[in-house]
Amino acid sequence: MTTSIPATLLAELGPLPIQGRAWPKAIAWLACLVVIGIGVRLVLTASGPHGQGVSPMIIAAIVMAYVGIIVMAWYMYHGQTRITEEGISQSWLFKRHIAWQDIRHAKFVPMLFSKRLICFPVRGRPVTFQGSDQDVQVAFARIALAYRHKA
Repeated sequence: MTTSIPATLLAELGPLPIQGRAWPKAIAWLACLVVIGIGVRLVLTASGPHGQGVSPMIIAAIVMAYVGIIVMAWYMYHGQTRITEEGISQSWLFKRHIAWQDIRHAKFVPMLFSKRLICFPVRGRPVTFQGSDQDVQVAFARIALAYRHKA
């Protein structure tokens, strides 16, 4: 059963690879605007009277958290989801990947701004992939249908 689902599924998906943005551009731009707004607010607070007596450890923690937010926004803007003959992968902070033979069950979650595919592996934690392009979303739905009764 493990070999028949990917063969049937790969034929149904059509020419591979299927690749597209992980997050919609509008959401990525909104994340960038939020990051800029937070940065401006941090600078204004740091240069005002409230920022003068703050401990250097607190400042270091805030700067590290802000850098983390910048990195997340960068990956939201540049992240790509890719469906190939080997499996599904997505560029993120840590590369997400799951091979076809490792998928036990898959669920398509059509959220408001980003459609998601949650893949439940034979062993380990579920892997979630985001997809904003129509081709990727259609592939997500087909993958979920193919793996819905597999156990």
